[in-house]
Amino acid sequence: KIPGKIILLCGSSGMIVQEILNLCLSTYQIEKIHLLVSQPIPVEEKKVSVHLISDFRKHSIDVSYLQNIDAVFFCIGVYTGTVSRAVFSEVIIDSYPLALAKTLKKVNSKAKFILLSRAGADPTEKSRMMFAKDRGVVENRLRVQNLASFHSFRPPYIYPKQKRKEPQFSYQIAR
Repeated sequence: KIPGKIILLCGSSGMIVQEILNLCLSTYQIEKIHLLVSQPIPVEEKKVSVHLISDFRKHSIDVSYLQNIDAVFFCIGVYTGTVSRAVFSEVIIDSYPLALAKTLKKVNSKAKFILLSRAGADPTEKSRMMFAKDRGVVENRLRVQNLASFHSFRPPYIYPKQKRKEPQFSYQIAR
């Protein structure tokens, strides 16, 4: 038997991770899926293991399962304008993606890191738009971690499946 890939999905309550999870579950090439979650979620799939983490900043996770990960899909995010600047920076840049990348690098130097970023991410880090500057900052910081490989996907807008109240006027226009 040829071993399948082992995937780590971060941001399990989000629409994109749900789509990635469904794709992973539907293919025989994926042997195991680890979900990194901040709140318990029910999962009944044999391929899926759920790992609860209360605080990325403290690296309060059992990292033993990271040793076998082939790829990380990091899709944790928050909407611009719905949280404070400090929280936005912590989730998008400082604690969450970098903490995981640094931990992953220590225990598994072969894993690929795939970041769900956003169109307009500014690699010069000079944009006056918070989301563009911050997305550029995190991409740059992850790129220099010397992971096995780093990929950043930048969709311009992700149309939600379920109707929601848009937090900003620009989101209302995009919808």
